[in-house]
Amino acid sequence: MTVGDAAAVLQRVLEYVAQRMRYEIDRPAADYWQTPVESFRRGAGDCEDFAIAYWATATRWAVDPDLRDLIGTVRLAWLLSDTGDVSHMVCLATPVGESDPWVLDVLADAVHRLSERDDGLHVAVTLGLDEAGQPACWRGLDGERAAVVSAKWADVVRRMNEFAPEVATNG
Repeated sequence: MTVGDAAAVLQRVLEYVAQRMRYEIDRPAADYWQTPVESFRRGAGDCEDFAIAYWATATRWAVDPDLRDLIGTVRLAWLLSDTGDVSHMVCLATPVGESDPWVLDVLADAVHRLSERDDGLHVAVTLGLDEAGQPACWRGLDGERAAVVSAKWADVVRRMNEFAPEVATNG
């Protein structure tokens, strides 16, 4: 399998989600992270909701042994500006043997490499599941912001497990 294959599969994930949802910004006071089922039923979501839907779709597809290495490690990435006043959430997929992840971003029509981003945002936190299938938070942020992001992720995983446990056990 090739780099082009990974990009093609991840592009299908991006398009699959885009066909089921429209982008809609949350009110800051109501920053609720939806499960994919909630997002698809509602037909709308913000960047966190899209990233979570990409994550769930990609990790579900990665159950197929032929796609597991191709898609690789799938995580959410919370991006921040250097000043910390701008944030955005995307999904990252790092195929086995590669170090520059593919980015699935509601604000982009196509998947692209993380190294190609030129918007001034950097990865502050990555979120996913640990080897025991529990919500995990890796990287950078200390303090209250990291705790809030981590708690929101744990809540989404809990709600996904309540609805469909197999969705939240593959990434």
